[in-house]
Amino acid sequence: MKSLQHIILMLMLSIFFTTCSNKKEVDDSYEKKTEAAERDNAYLFENTREPFYTVDPKLEDIESEIAMLKEKVLQYESEISTPNFNTEILKLIKSPKIKHEIQLSNGTIIQGTIIYENADQLILETQIGQLQINKNEIIKTNEVLPPIAKLEFIGDAIEEIYDNKRAYQGSIRNDGLKRADFVRVIYTMHDENSDLIAIDSAFISGSKQIFKSGIISDASIEPGEFSDFYVIINIEDDTNVKYFLRDIKWEYFD
Repeated sequence: MKSLQHIILMLMLSIFFTTCSNKKEVDDSYEKKTEAAERDNAYLFENTREPFYTVDPKLEDIESEIAMLKEKVLQYESEISTPNFNTEILKLIKSPKIKHEIQLSNGTIIQGTIIYENADQLILETQIGQLQINKNEIIKTNEVLPPIAKLEFIGDAIEEIYDNKRAYQGSIRNDGLKRADFVRVIYTMHDENSDLIAIDSAFISGSKQIFKSGIISDASIEPGEFSDFYVIINIEDDTNVKYFLRDIKWEYFD
């Protein structure tokens, strides 16, 4: 009986020490985990280190970022919609030719070119784009002629007659709306049978112009201006001149 009690006591002591040992290990493990968690928390909230998660921004920061984005978008759109044209590119851009002038019932006058027309309306190409106009609003439609130069002689020229030549000195005027360039006066001599005897010409003494090609000329006449000319025609001694004709030729250059 004593032996049995002794065995039971030994078993109880063994279970007690085992339980205490396990409890101590659990407590040690818990303490280690607690210390690790505290270290992690100290690491997370340490001011000298960046947090591993995103901090919610303030409302003022969000509004500031939105304003910056709007400014960048506006700048980008302005760069797209407003290309940088240099002078050479602008020279290549041509405005639409004006061929028609339309007077509306409200007193407005529109100039452009009619590109489409039916019984009820028309479409006019203008310098600001295409306009659709109802015909019941139109009072009158006129064709617009392009500006041109109109050169005319001023009276009769002074005629100088020599044995072997004739000379004519006079003036011309530009009554048109455009400058005339390289203006040349031509004289032709004819006999009694209207046959051509001699012909010659001379450029006028006009305004000086420097053209894009680099050519410099003083044979231009601006609208409303006058210019002089002097033409010499060589003729053989035995030639009988009955009459002469004169004409003016010119060109248009930019």
